[in-house]
Amino acid sequence: MSAPPTGAHVQRADDVLGVVRERRPDDPDHVARVTWADAPQRADRVAIGGLRPHLASGMQVEHVPRSGAPSWGTGTVQAVETPGGRTRALVDFWLQERRTWLPWTALRQIPPVETAYQKVTDAAQTDPEGFRLRNLAFALDRWHANTGALSPLDIDPLPHQIHVAHTILTSGNLNWMIADDVGLGKTIEVGLIVAALMARRYRRFLFVVPAGLTRQWKDELRDKFDVADAMIYGDDFAIDDARQWKAFDRVIVSIDRLKADAHLDTFLSADDWDLIIFDEAHRLGREETGRTYGTTARYRAAAALRARTEAVLLLTGTPHQGKDDKFRALLELLRPGPEAKRQFVRLRHHPEILEGLVLRNRKADVTDADGTFVFRGKDVRTVEVPETDLAADFEDALRAYVREGYGVTGGSDSTRRAIGFVMTTYRKLAASSYAAIHRALVRRAARLRGEAIDDRSDDAPEDERYVEQDERESAAAKRRDEFFTGEADRLRRLIDLAERLVEDDAKVAWLLDEVVARHEAEDRDGKLLLFTEYRTTQEHLTRALEARYGAGSVAVIHGGQSPSERRRQIDAFHADASFMISTEAGAEGINLQRACHVMVNFDLPWNPMRLVQRVGRLYRYGQRKRVQVVNLRSPASADDDVVAKMYDRLESIATNLAHVGGYEDGREGLQDDILGSLVGNLDLDVAEVLAAAEGDEHPAQERIDAAIARAQEAAKMRDDLLEYAGRYDPSDLADDLPLDVEHVKAFAEGAFARADVRITARRYGGDVWDLHLPEALRDHLRLRTNVRIAFTRPAARTRDAASFGPDHPLYQVMRDHFTLHKPDTLTAPLAGADGRLALTTVLRWNDDRGRRVRDEYVAAVLRGDGEIVLNPPDWADALLTPAPAATGP
Repeated sequence: MSAPPTGAHVQRADDVLGVVRERRPDDPDHVARVTWADAPQRADRVAIGGLRPHLASGMQVEHVPRSGAPSWGTGTVQAVETPGGRTRALVDFWLQERRTWLPWTALRQIPPVETAYQKVTDAAQTDPEGFRLRNLAFALDRWHANTGALSPLDIDPLPHQIHVAHTILTSGNLNWMIADDVGLGKTIEVGLIVAALMARRYRRFLFVVPAGLTRQWKDELRDKFDVADAMIYGDDFAIDDARQWKAFDRVIVSIDRLKADAHLDTFLSADDWDLIIFDEAHRLGREETGRTYGTTARYRAAAALRARTEAVLLLTGTPHQGKDDKFRALLELLRPGPEAKRQFVRLRHHPEILEGLVLRNRKADVTDADGTFVFRGKDVRTVEVPETDLAADFEDALRAYVREGYGVTGGSDSTRRAIGFVMTTYRKLAASSYAAIHRALVRRAARLRGEAIDDRSDDAPEDERYVEQDERESAAAKRRDEFFTGEADRLRRLIDLAERLVEDDAKVAWLLDEVVARHEAEDRDGKLLLFTEYRTTQEHLTRALEARYGAGSVAVIHGGQSPSERRRQIDAFHADASFMISTEAGAEGINLQRACHVMVNFDLPWNPMRLVQRVGRLYRYGQRKRVQVVNLRSPASADDDVVAKMYDRLESIATNLAHVGGYEDGREGLQDDILGSLVGNLDLDVAEVLAAAEGDEHPAQERIDAAIARAQEAAKMRDDLLEYAGRYDPSDLADDLPLDVEHVKAFAEGAFARADVRITARRYGGDVWDLHLPEALRDHLRLRTNVRIAFTRPAARTRDAASFGPDHPLYQVMRDHFTLHKPDTLTAPLAGADGRLALTTVLRWNDDRGRRVRDEYVAAVLRGDGEIVLNPPDWADALLTPAPAATGP
């Protein structure tokens, strides 16, 4: 028979209350010593079987398990029952988020916290330092639970990132669209959220991302958020039996792999996910035509998975793209069901519903913790490469050739369209480099001569992001008959001119002698990022740069590389390589802001969004310098001239709009926000415009201006709508206690002193501490005697330093010790607080299943004038100061 714990409240048959003074479970007579209310001076030996518990709903109790078992701490009795004559209580252990039935002999009643406030505090019976550390433990733990801000990130989160995490984690639901501008660190925001949810015991997370970003997500989850067990489906593991899913709780999968029926069925056989994150969510397309939907396989996959989770996060830097129907489709993933669908149809009339669905921060508004704007802006300059007579001759010959191709009248409509596509591709290649067009023309001429062509070099990955696929010869280009009479003769002249231009490439020479040389003079140790659309151009530039600067000076990224090779090239650029040359494969998902701030566009992409993506590789969170962008322009190329003028027009409009609408100062970053908004709504195929202009009286520039005007209107409509999305406002966190790394240090120092942990050295400005642990604590935690901890993310990268926070075992044991119910730490005089009285508590909101939705640590301070202030800054200051030892009367 189990004996009740010492301190348990019991009753006699006559209802007189008593307290167990000693439990003797091994006593052969099964007795306990009890002091009764009617005889408080003695302790009677009482048979355990004759004791009745004094338990009722609302009582505060402490779990006292059998020897060796862990305690669940303190809780509140929710109900009491006696089935089969054995009394048990349903106890809510709020710290552990556990509600369970326990036998009464495992519980000890404790005075409710309110009792401590009803008594006149005797300073000799309190522990001011323990009170301070208890409050710090709760405050830091709640701050982490609501923001994830104490997780071991590799970088310090910015205020807007903490705000995004805090808003979502305290909103009561996890279904949100994070629509921050490109480069504002949406991955960091997700990491904060995941870290906080894991602290809340959420377990299963699915990351659905573009194919080219699976490895990057795995690396960042491991390196920045310490989620080391995230696995890539299809690369790291496969599922042959649905039961195998139980081994994989953090999973990354590419959307294009997921959408395949066989893989989707495999995912639908898995247990439900706690949270599913869709990166680049604007790729989940669905269009409406009347009452019918044109749904992509990606969207169908996302909709199917939505039924397997209660929570979805959608990440996108371009949430609307000027298409209401596509935007509504994304919102329906957040709020499925007919009622929400009816609301979204009226979105234009009731845009306020976005306030609880979408969060959007703009680069122009983002600041650091000191209120300094983070993004330092960018400078764009266009450099015209001097025109040569040879380049002009080639341009004339190419224009004549493509006009003949566009003018083909024979054959079917599909044949004429195919030939037109070839002509457009040749124009794009010529605008990139003479090397690129020369290669294409040589291969076309060889086909006409009936020569065999090695097509292996045309293999390209399936990922649609890689625009260098345009370099592959289309079926029409592989035809062995002429497109038009005399094509072979025209090709011979074009190839001769192109070959001479490749040998003496004025554009490459200008790049080396003017752009690179000027960069060297201004920043000798600075690195340079170059972008081009095509692999052939990339290879041409690599040869030229290595000829001048030596082998190993150039790193390259292109679509044909494996993830590991791309990673090696990025590492080389961060290390010794002076140049990185990237095709469009590098224009999404690869972050180079820590290595470089100068970018050269050797060619201008005909899709304006691709240029925005290129700039986004440098102009993003973590960039410490003003970004410099250099565009090379060849006036000899009519196409290059049209494209360059298009970008000039977009930049001009963005600059003008940045100085109106309340932003007369032209705030840095706003121009780029506006430009991104314009481009995101620019429904324009430059290739089609240029092709159509060949046989039309309307010039290409006129058509482009009309498209830009439509984009302006669409951008305005989108911005009017998204004005109702939530965004960072410093006042939103005004009621939260202002905590920072100094509070973590203050907690550590005080807790270590209590645990006999010696701080043997403080390094790196006090951000790294060397510790000596006592033997008992060392053995309990299975740590070494000497431990090095770090309080900041950069400091944690030093040798053998571990981030001191919620995931560190030493932090956990210190936190758990000071959150235990100890009467002498419930009240205390605390120096430094400006007020007569302060009441501290943790408020909790649960969902309908009893799971924690939100916690808040609150200090309500009564000022001298009778005003009650919540979480005042001086309370945060008071928690930093060690309390003096209590003195008796």
